[in-house]
Parts: sequence; structure tokens; C-alpha cells
Amino acid sequence: MAESIAAYDSISPVQCVHAHWVAKPLPNWESIYQKGHEIEALQRGLSVKRAENEQLKDQAKAQALWLDRLDRTVKTRSQWALRTQKELEELRQRLDQKEDFLTEDQDALDGHVRLLKQHTRQLKEQYLELEHQKHVVDTKLQQAQTQVESQSTHIASLQQHNEMLQGQLAEIFASKSWRLTRPLRATVRVLTTLKQRRAWNPVNWPRQTKRFVHAIRVHGWRATLDALQYHRPTQTDLDPAIEPVTPPDETQALSPVTLAEMTSPGERVTASVIIPVYNNVHYTAHCLASIHRHPPKTAFEVVVVNDCSDDGTTEFLNQCDGIRVVHNESNLGFIGSCNAGAAKATGSTLVFLNNDTEVTNNWLDALLETFEQWPQAGIVGARLVYPDGRLQEAGGIVFNDGSGWNYGRLGPSEAGRVCFVSEADYVSGACLAISRELFQKLGGFDDHYAPAYYEDTDLCFKVRAQGLSVLYQPRSTIIHFEGISSGTDESSGIKRYQASQSGKIQSTLGRYVG
Repeated sequence: MAESIAAYDSISPVQCVHAHWVAKPLPNWESIYQKGHEIEALQRGLSVKRAENEQLKDQAKAQALWLDRLDRTVKTRSQWALRTQKELEELRQRLDQKEDFLTEDQDALDGHVRLLKQHTRQLKEQYLELEHQKHVVDTKLQQAQTQVESQSTHIASLQQHNEMLQGQLAEIFASKSWRLTRPLRATVRVLTTLKQRRAWNPVNWPRQTKRFVHAIRVHGWRATLDALQYHRPTQTDLDPAIEPVTPPDETQALSPVTLAEMTSPGERVTASVIIPVYNNVHYTAHCLASIHRHPPKTAFEVVVVNDCSDDGTTEFLNQCDGIRVVHNESNLGFIGSCNAGAAKATGSTLVFLNNDTEVTNNWLDALLETFEQWPQAGIVGARLVYPDGRLQEAGGIVFNDGSGWNYGRLGPSEAGRVCFVSEADYVSGACLAISRELFQKLGGFDDHYAPAYYEDTDLCFKVRAQGLSVLYQPRSTIIHFEGISSGTDESSGIKRYQASQSGKIQSTLGRYVG
């Protein structure tokens, strides 16, 4: 301290007052000494503060490092949180989709459950109905059994009565009066037979005489007299009568028809049955079903020509099996559809059949056998019958004015005059058979008569102009629901063309009739 004071004194300047030099006053060493102690204390405090400051700096650096690490950790955690949030969003969306799918599945299952409940109710109703029908059938069966027992008793009684009558008849045959009146009875039977054969008409005498002489030469007197006494009409294989049928029920659901087991599509066939159709799908199904019920013996195919029907015919035909279906791109009418079907047919014989028909047993075989039995046959037509059993056509007659008439129309279908093969002016296209070669040679059905009517008459006259015959075959019976295909009103629809086509056929008759 003393050294400091001495040094201070050596450098302290001397003050000059009014050009007089005055010595500097001496300092207060005690206060200086105190100040020195205060400075040292301040320096020591400053050193402490500096040390504390360094510690604070170290702490601040440590805090900064910690904050830096914390910041990086926060950023990492934030990125993880964002990724986690994104994944949670995706999971939430997936869960929402799954929930939607589950909701749809639940709705579908609910719908199926409702349908199953409805079906169960229907089955219960059907079961109750069947139970009722079973009860009715059981009741009828019991009644039938009772009737059978009653009939058996009645038959036994009739048998006893028959035995009694047989005994009485034997007594009559053994009586003398029966033997004495035998010539008289024979004479009556012969006269009755001659009356049935119209022997009283002089016109028949030459023919009857020749037959009588021939019978005596071949069979002798006794057999000839027996034949005259016990004459019976010529037997045929025709059905004695056609049972009435009902038209198809258009309210019932359609069942596809399968002809695959009986037809020969793709193979060599004898006959091609061509059915042109335009709407009336229930009649088409009815026609095909009748072919299934009465399959012919010969190899055949069925070609159905769909003329742009719009009533479900297309869908029904696509479900059928064993049938060749031709779908016209545009409406061609009856004639165009028949010709289109003939172009697709492969059989040696073409059989055109309306869709509003029902075939019967032996219908196709009888048509084909006619060509074998009568080689001069060019066209063969079937016996057409109304649904009530009356005759619709046994061949047709054409008059000079072009008008026509169906022979035997509205008469009994089993009448003797229509129960044999005969020639006709024409046969109806509702069921008409012709060889494919001849049909192609004549150019098919003439488009001159489009859309329909008299095309069958024109074709028959062309065949007759070739020196061939048009024959009617009663052993082929077709039930025809007349008017379904073309209607019955001559002032509307396809039927309206009938009158105008009559004039066309009249103008062309001269080419075919000499």
C-alpha cells in the first residue's frame, strides 16, 4: 500500500495558482486504505461473480444442449405422432368401409331372411293345400273303392244274367222255327248289304257285277254269300273320333321343351319340321310339347323361325334344347319365315307346321309313308281338326274365281268320306309336306303372295303342273287352333290380305290349269 502511495506522489502534478506553484495537498491515506480494501473486496466479489458467471455459462450450455436434444426428441415424436395420426385415419377409413360392407351384408341377410320366411309361409300353405288335396283324394279313393265293389257285384249279376241268356239263345238256335226261317234271314241280310252298296242304282251294276263274279271265282259261293250277309265297312287305322282339346292357358308359366333325345340335329335326317312363329309363345310351347309327346319313328329335326317376336318367344326358345332356332333380323312375314327355315333345313323332306297346332300320334310318319306308297305324290297334307273334334279340312277345293273351300269343313272328322287318301286341289300350309329338292326347284313359297295367304295354293298348283299329285292323308291328324296365327277378322291384321290374295291366285290360275 505504501509503495502505491509513493508511486502516486511521484507522478502527482504540482498545481500552479496565479503563476505561483503550489504543492498538491496530501491525500487521506486512511480513506485510500479503506478504498483499497473495498477494491480488493470488490475484486474478490468480482472473481466470485466471474466464477458464478462461468458456472452459469456452463449451466446455460448444458441447458442449451438439453434443449437441443429435447427439440430433436420433440420433432421425432411429432413426426411419429403425425405418422401415427395418418395411420389412424387410414384405419378409421378402413373401419368405415368395413362397417359399410357389413351394413350392406346385413341388409342382404335381412332380405334373404325375409324371402326365406315368405318361402316358408308359401311352403306351409302348399303343405296345407296338399294335405287338403290328399284328404279329397282319399275320400274319392274310398268312394271309388265303394263303386268298384258295387260294380263287381253288378258284373257278377250281369254274368249270371248273361249265362241265363246264353242258355235261352242256345234253345232258340236249337228250335225248329229258327232253322226254318234261316233262308229268310239270309235274304234280308243280303238285301240290306246290297242297299248299303247302292246296288239298286243301275250306274253301279257293272262294277258290282264284276266284283260279285270275281268274289265267286276267288272265294266260292258260300264265302261270297257270307260276305254279302255280314258286310262290314272297310277298316282303317284312324282314330274313331278326335277327343276335344283345350287351348293352352296363357296365364301359366312356360316350361322349356327338350327334344334333344328324339331329334337328330347335326346328323342326317329324313324330315325337317319347320315352324314359323311370331308371338303367341304359349301356343308355340304347346305345339313343341305335343311333338315331344308324340315323337315320330323317323329321324327328324325341328327348325323354329322366330320372326322378331316381342312377347318372350326369344327367351323361351333359347331355353329349349334339341331345337334349331333361326332368329330373323327383320320381320319377314309367314312366307319369308318359311323360306328362311327351308334354307336352314337339312332333311330330304320339308314339313311346314303352324305354331298354333297340336300334333297327334303317327302324324309325321303317316305323311312320309304317303310319299313311299304313292310315288307320284308331290305334296302331302294332313287332316286338320278343330279343337272341339269337328273337321276343319280334308284337302281344299279351288273354284274358277280363285275362291277356295275346305272339303268336309265343320263335319264329323271320322266320316267315311274323309277317311281315305285322296287327291285335292290344294292342302293347307298349316301342315304341308314336300321334298326339299322339289321345293327348291319351284323356288319355295312365292313372295308374290307376301306376307301370307294363297302361297300354299300357288305351290300346290305348281306341283300339279309338274305332273305330280297333291294328296290328303287322313292318318296324319293335326289339331289346328284356327285364327291364332293370323286372326279371324278379315279387315285387320294379316287376315286382311286374304281377299286381295284371292285376286292374285285367280290371275295366275290360267298358267296351271289348261
